Amino acid sequence: MKRKSILKDISSNYLKHTKSESGITLIALVVTIVVLLILAGVTISLVLGENGILTQAKKAKFKNEQSDVLEATQIYAGDYEIEKNTQATNGTIINYLNGKNIIDSNNIINVEALLKKKLSTGQGTENSDVYVIEQNSNKEYIVVYYDKEGNKTELGILGKGVEEVADENIFDIFDGEIYIKEEYGFYDEYVYGWENWTIENLVIPDTVNGEKVTQISYGFIGNNDKIKSITLPETVTSISSYAFSNCTSLENIKLPKELISIGIGAFYNCTSLQSIDIPEKVNYIGRAAFDGCTSLQRINIPKEVTNISGIFSQNLSLKEITVDENNPNYSSKDGLLFDKAGETLLLFPTCKEIDTYEIPVGTITITNDAFNTTKNQMLKRIIIPNTVTIVNRYAFSGGNSEQTIKVPFSSETTRPAGWDENWISQESFMGNIEYTK
Repeated sequence: MKRKSILKDISSNYLKHTKSESGITLIALVVTIVVLLILAGVTISLVLGENGILTQAKKAKFKNEQSDVLEATQIYAGDYEIEKNTQATNGTIINYLNGKNIIDSNNIINVEALLKKKLSTGQGTENSDVYVIEQNSNKEYIVVYYDKEGNKTELGILGKGVEEVADENIFDIFDGEIYIKEEYGFYDEYVYGWENWTIENLVIPDTVNGEKVTQISYGFIGNNDKIKSITLPETVTSISSYAFSNCTSLENIKLPKELISIGIGAFYNCTSLQSIDIPEKVNYIGRAAFDGCTSLQRINIPKEVTNISGIFSQNLSLKEITVDENNPNYSSKDGLLFDKAGETLLLFPTCKEIDTYEIPVGTITITNDAFNTTKNQMLKRIIIPNTVTIVNRYAFSGGNSEQTIKVPFSSETTRPAGWDENWISQESFMGNIEYTK
């Protein structure tokens, strides 16, 4: 009884000191509730502990605040879409929210401007107690919350990253082949100019001046270092040579399902391009089409492509090659490129994530430049079976001092006649040779 009496006195005295003109404050109310719960026999830990009532209530409050921020931001995103469709605005959603003072230059959300009130969250700076708009790997805009310790929570999708549909007036067209008017930018092998270009995420229209777009012109947007993503219309069936060459900021490109042909050097030196999905109807990929795509990690070969000579040179990040099982000329095993019969090893992906690779028994030929493992720090050992009787000139190059090739003969003097005397590049191969005793 004495404990209850003391708690009653604490409650009574606290209330006396926390009254205002408008009545009991929220703090007083919380204290009162705590005291009453204790009087009812509820323990302190059950009220204030890690999983206590007040802790859970605080978490629920944070969750409700986060939901309010997400919902309000999504409403603005909906307004943006309406204005975009009615041509009341033509910028990105980031520009739109920035113009409304909903986000700052770092995409941090101004909670008070968004909700017209302050919250207990979202009052920090940088990556501490802030709501931020970011893009995920699918190029979707998402709302995230960073707590005071910098831990990140993804709250939900705001909307698909808005691609910028280019004004039809910047294009010319002739017999279905689309060009960019010279005053907006131009390209040839030695002279080009994109100083006034501002579009980063380009959507190419399916018609220009009422004519259907079926082909991307030679050097269409070559040497443009501002483009980050491109979407082609489904009407396009052909990409001409060097159409996107040296677009060093290009990260993503969406190719149409009806595409048939990819020209010589079409994506030459697109150093930021990490992956590309080649449509199944493509039957021609020109020489050096992906040459110099140093960030390209994965690529697929459709069933209709029957000649891929020289398209992979200098793909220094390649991890995997897949080939349609119905392709008549090529196949893939464990991400490596072989001929259809699986007897000729054509290419080992430069950065394949494996420490030991044993070439399959039954392999007969290793072609020139099949292995260039300079950048692969994981690969330590390559084992060549005795079924391999032909190894072309410079089949192995690069490597490092920790890589070893085990060969099926005891010395260079007993090397099979079908092995070129320069089967390893004397100039660039840095690895070791282990002979079979």
